[in-house]
Amino acid sequence: PLCRKESPREEFSVPLMPLDDQMRFACEARNRPPVFGDASPPLGAGDGYTDLELLLISFASSLSSSVLALLRGKLQKTVRSFSLKATGERRQRHPRSLEHITLDLSITGEGLTEENVREALEVSELAICPVWDMLRDHVEVETRIHLVRNSH
Repeated sequence: PLCRKESPREEFSVPLMPLDDQMRFACEARNRPPVFGDASPPLGAGDGYTDLELLLISFASSLSSSVLALLRGKLQKTVRSFSLKATGERRQRHPRSLEHITLDLSITGEGLTEENVREALEVSELAICPVWDMLRDHVEVETRIHLVRNSH
């Protein structure tokens, strides 16, 4: 099967530092360059990513890693190009969290089928992608696959 075994619990921290008296902050992990967040006006200046943009970035990155690992590794497919666009829709009532996410995947490769990609997405959702695991019962996720098959 494509699933991995459960691993032991791992703790990590992400320190956040306010940069002004509004809503701008810097956040880093593992001595990497900081990521800047900010609220939209009037609460903030809009100079950084919003909290929901950071969530979509995290989801897209995590899912892309697991899908590519499954396609290239377990399914032994050649992936020439891959892109993923995550689009979120917010609820109208507070808290204005995401209620729907659309994932548009564009993949070019050799020997790839839509069934291969759907299998990698399903395994990612159910067993690998930690962000999807946290979102699964709270946000509707729609996937769209745009597949270009290469024969050489």
